[in-house]
Amino acid sequence: MPPVNDPPTDGDPLARLTLAPRGVSSLRPDRRTPLPAAIDADRWREAPLVRAANRRLLAAAGPRDRILPAALARIDAERFPTAPAPDEAFRMLIAPDGDDQAPVQIVAGGARGIFYAVETLIALVSPADPRDGAAQRTLPAGEIESFPAFRRRGIVEGFYGPPWSWSDRARTLADMARLGLNTFFHAPKDDPCHRAAWRERPEEVYSDHVRVAAETAADNGVDWFYALHPGGSIRCSSDDDFRALVGRVEWARTLGVRHVALLLDDVAEDMAAEDRRRFASLPQAQAHLVNRLHERLGDLGIEPPLVVCPTRYHGFLDDHADGEFKRGFGARVHPEVAFFWTGNWVFAQRITAADAQAARDIYGHEIIVWDNYPVNDALRGRRLFLGPYRGREAGAAAHLLGVALNPMQQARASLPAIATAARFLWNPEKYDPDAALAAEIQAQGLGALQPLFERCQSSFLSEGEHPALLRLSDAWRAAQGKARGRAECAIFAALLDGMLAADLAAAEGADSPAACFARECEPFLKKLRLLGELAHATYHAASATDPATRARLDAVRARLEAARAAIPEEIDDGAILAWLTEYAAGGMVCWRK
Repeated sequence: MPPVNDPPTDGDPLARLTLAPRGVSSLRPDRRTPLPAAIDADRWREAPLVRAANRRLLAAAGPRDRILPAALARIDAERFPTAPAPDEAFRMLIAPDGDDQAPVQIVAGGARGIFYAVETLIALVSPADPRDGAAQRTLPAGEIESFPAFRRRGIVEGFYGPPWSWSDRARTLADMARLGLNTFFHAPKDDPCHRAAWRERPEEVYSDHVRVAAETAADNGVDWFYALHPGGSIRCSSDDDFRALVGRVEWARTLGVRHVALLLDDVAEDMAAEDRRRFASLPQAQAHLVNRLHERLGDLGIEPPLVVCPTRYHGFLDDHADGEFKRGFGARVHPEVAFFWTGNWVFAQRITAADAQAARDIYGHEIIVWDNYPVNDALRGRRLFLGPYRGREAGAAAHLLGVALNPMQQARASLPAIATAARFLWNPEKYDPDAALAAEIQAQGLGALQPLFERCQSSFLSEGEHPALLRLSDAWRAAQGKARGRAECAIFAALLDGMLAADLAAAEGADSPAACFARECEPFLKKLRLLGELAHATYHAASATDPATRARLDAVRARLEAARAAIPEEIDDGAILAWLTEYAAGGMVCWRK
């Protein structure tokens, strides 16, 4: 298990925010040390990830930063015998300025541990005072020891519908470094090269994109898995089909891809005629294909494990036949192959330690949870799931190889939920869902879009609208007499003002995270604004004493409601719409000062 030391409760709030998901033994925010400009990692300095860490540190160093000789870093895997992934563990000492030792000392289990230590340094740095031309940015002095609970932590772009753009993937990979995520599965269902045209050699422009993506992933400490989905048409007994499959892997390897996944999900369970003549069952046929590919991957320069998504990829022993399928497939597949599993259902509301252990026992293989959150392809992208990651027990880490979240069609809007999951996957014992979401909203500068987050909280992980709104609704209806409505009206008015202002984030800079987020979510923000305008019109119509004014406002309300209903994208507006219905019926009285 990772360290469970509580972050310090005093001092720099940003430092506490940064270190909250990771173990902190001590931190002295009142004693500062300069930001080092590069790492001296002895013989490890030439490791690709250490070079990448140095590039990131140099990029983070501003013009006022003093160029120090180096931060000292060394590899000592034996220092982390209990870490699930020792190569990712690190211990870092940040000495106060003026001490007779290196300003920053890092002991890591491997190059990736050095990389994550540097990411922590960058996140902790305090900006220089712009009024002081000689000022330099500093770090809080202290000690940090940290390692993740889950070995594989990442994203599986595995949804139906329009795939992400390559620029979306590049931005996401950069964010994954900050979040401590180490795995990306490229598996968009509606990418022809992934599924429909898996036998054909991709065009040159596609190859260029894959090459750049693999390089970008490596620079961000992420293993890029190129996934193939031949399950709907491959003949497991066909040498021609197998050569085509190997040919695609060889193509990917020439582009820098070092990891591969094979997906057999969402396919019919009948076999081709030639497979029926050779194999007694589909599990036997598919296991033959998987083992044959596994045996070839080492010769092709592909690193283990091969990750496979079985045709039956959720649940436990739903019935005898299902159990026989899962056990039969797992028993025949080489033990080094890892399996995807989505939980006890396609969209698992909870995953407990017992669930994870049961899946491991049934399949007999290492398990990576293909976690279908915050994916929205079942709703054709017309809902946003912006709530934090919930419903997973910390103890599941002991039975799982890892977790990969399936994101929404909206890449930027997926990031807050993924960021909260990243905190859980690093240190589940100290995970606080609401605090994690608040931290990511602050980190990305998305505070102006808070009303949208509040309207997009409900999902299979968390039923119902935003809790604060529901409490307000209950308090309003429970109040009696003149006590009813005064405080609630003020809160409601502020809520509506926030809804009207939410889309102003797009004006904060064309390339800011908030602006990119707002552009991607434009239909949802438009609907949010219309809801706010509708609520304002209803609010005033309910208080109007002049029949003509009331009629005019009712006409405005009708036009707004028609415009709102014409937008197919959905937000959680049930509680507000219920209020509006009562307003329109005159069932609520609003006192105005």
